[in-house]
Amino acid sequence: MKISIESWLINLYMQQGIIDHNNYGNISNALKSNGFFAANNEVILKAKDGSTSVKLKEPKELDDLIKKEKEQVLDSKEIKDLFEKINKIISKNKDTQEFNAFLQTHQDIIVEYKDIDLFKKKVWVKAFLCYEYLLDELIADYKIAQKDLKKLRDNAKKQVTEWKKALDLFKERFFVPFSIEPSNQEDVILNMELPSFKYIFSDSRGKKEITKDNLLNVLSTGERRAYYILNMIFHILVAKKHGKECFVILDDISESFDYKNKYAIIEYISDISEYTDTNGEKLFKILLLTHNFDFYRTVSSRITKPGNSFIAFVDSDKVKLEKGQYTKNIFMHYKNSLVQSYSDHIMVASIPFVRNLIEYTEGNDNKDYLILTSVLHYKENTRQITLNQIQDIFNKYWCKKEPLTFANGRENEMVYDILMQESRKIRDIEQLEIENKLILSMAIRLLGESYMQNKIVSEVSNGDDILKDIFSKKNQSAWLIKAYKKHINDDAMNTLEIVAMITPENIHLNSFMFEPILDMSLKHLYKIYNDVKAL
Repeated sequence: MKISIESWLINLYMQQGIIDHNNYGNISNALKSNGFFAANNEVILKAKDGSTSVKLKEPKELDDLIKKEKEQVLDSKEIKDLFEKINKIISKNKDTQEFNAFLQTHQDIIVEYKDIDLFKKKVWVKAFLCYEYLLDELIADYKIAQKDLKKLRDNAKKQVTEWKKALDLFKERFFVPFSIEPSNQEDVILNMELPSFKYIFSDSRGKKEITKDNLLNVLSTGERRAYYILNMIFHILVAKKHGKECFVILDDISESFDYKNKYAIIEYISDISEYTDTNGEKLFKILLLTHNFDFYRTVSSRITKPGNSFIAFVDSDKVKLEKGQYTKNIFMHYKNSLVQSYSDHIMVASIPFVRNLIEYTEGNDNKDYLILTSVLHYKENTRQITLNQIQDIFNKYWCKKEPLTFANGRENEMVYDILMQESRKIRDIEQLEIENKLILSMAIRLLGESYMQNKIVSEVSNGDDILKDIFSKKNQSAWLIKAYKKHINDDAMNTLEIVAMITPENIHLNSFMFEPILDMSLKHLYKIYNDVKAL
């Protein structure tokens, strides 16, 4: 088999733009790898001018001829090295080989590669000239679009995003030493970017823009909580805008607030509870959880419908809910009970309140105040105070319009005995009724103080003098526990310290503050009561 390859070349057998040393090299490799010469085939190369031809029977003969042709061109070492470098690059892949072939027939382009940037410019200018009419249309459209975009941006400045609404609402409702302003309102509207904000802190020294982290570091707990409410306001506004029904759970949202912000959040909750959709249906169903009794009572009276307030408590590892109580004046309820359906239970539970009432109106040196104090602290006259004395005090300061008659026929019964009798009626069952907790707290303190006084008198040489000094002071329970710890300090100490710690907050009761006793578990009080009795 014979292959005839005609050529008129840069030299004898190579042809510019058609076949060169690279092509021959590729042919040589292909023939060798495919066993062409091994099968006794020959290659005949003809000179470009037809003056001669050569017959090649071995691969080495072809390689030698290619080498010889190259050496005739590359007659210096510098040219050879440069040629090999260029040859390596332009032989790298199919694309570079095609580019090499293109350059051989378009050598005028080679000079342009001295300044690539200028060459690119010439190419683009040529392209623009070819498509000049299309460019004119593009520029005209661009100018129109710029005008339209300016109008959109101007309108965007006038428009209000949901975040801006949330910020304004937050600023109106809450009193905090900082303000938040949107810094990219146009991009939020036009480019769908997330909003970013500027944080400005202000105090008596002036205003200063600071980072979010620095702002949160200088705010109080309540102020930080107010800041976090901003995010809730935003989501509620978005849901309202889309008419989306939502179930909102607010857990201790007012915790750590000062009163002005506490009432601000109450007003806001009231507002969102009235948001409706286009059909007039309420959009937001709100579940409000709180440990703050004042907050609970305010929300119950201002926002929730009757029957929608509950108090939760744990009984035997189960969470139970009972219809909300004490949303109004509990002591008016007690007064009505004493008039309409008297019980010793309510009478005893009312004593701490009436004592506080006298303290506020007459002072703590009033004789009737001191009598009721002897019902709450174990003193020399505690067991001599009669039911008739309690009735007279109640009628004098509390039940003036409808005098009570519960002591009729029982005038000389001792209040101490009645109190202890009522405490024994209370069972170890978790209940919400404040009166049960009040009575247990009163009994616990009386039993504890009685025990400490008996031990001091019987076991301390100057015990009578110690008690006389304690009776002359205020805060009897605190002084008693100090004296007991100093002079006796036995195994009962732990129980007595618990008594001294919990009973004051439960007994010092008024119509505004009775959170501590609500939070106190009846079972816990019942255990302490039995522990003190066991002493």
